[in-house]
Amino acid sequence: MYRKPLLEIPKYTKRPKRNEPKTSITKGVKNLPKWSGAKVMIKVTYTNKNLEGALHYIQHREKNTPKRELITANGEINEKDFIKQMNANGKKFYKFIISPEEQLTKEELEKTVKKTMEELEKRYSKLLYAFVIHENTDHRHAHVVMSARSRNRANIKIGKKMLFGMKEAAVNKIWEIKQSRQIDITQAIKNIANDLGSGLKDGLDGLKKTLKFKI
Repeated sequence: MYRKPLLEIPKYTKRPKRNEPKTSITKGVKNLPKWSGAKVMIKVTYTNKNLEGALHYIQHREKNTPKRELITANGEINEKDFIKQMNANGKKFYKFIISPEEQLTKEELEKTVKKTMEELEKRYSKLLYAFVIHENTDHRHAHVVMSARSRNRANIKIGKKMLFGMKEAAVNKIWEIKQSRQIDITQAIKNIANDLGSGLKDGLDGLKKTLKFKI
């Protein structure tokens, strides 16, 4: 029996199989060239146990490093304040790992995480979440802890369709970052060429004055 796809996507993209684990890598789907190379893994866990332990783990995961502050959509937040907000909103919560294959800076990964969570906010309005960035693997990745209720007390359910949408948002943000990098490189090359041209012109002008003849 034919089933309508969750999203209309180009033929060159890879859709998760029906029984494929949620930790699988999915290629981007919106206006991305086949060669874009933008990939991201999102793993999600739903639980109601040991919020304090989960936060302690992600903040102290890397040995011999100082405690890492929790980051929200509006900046950093104190752990105790976040726990108080989470407990007031309900006992159940989600844990995410968002791990792009692309080498991103800390700032770029922060933007990617926030863009990913915005996909959920399109359906559930404002979310209560915080995340920590880890650098203990080949690629920077983020651990996110999010209340299973939105700020307006709506229960959040994350199925395959929603997870696919989150991956879509993350991948497209990564592709946007890659395009921005290319623009920056192109502009830097132009600036260097202009500087070299100006320097050469100034050098020739100085040489003319020194030798007292035209070139």
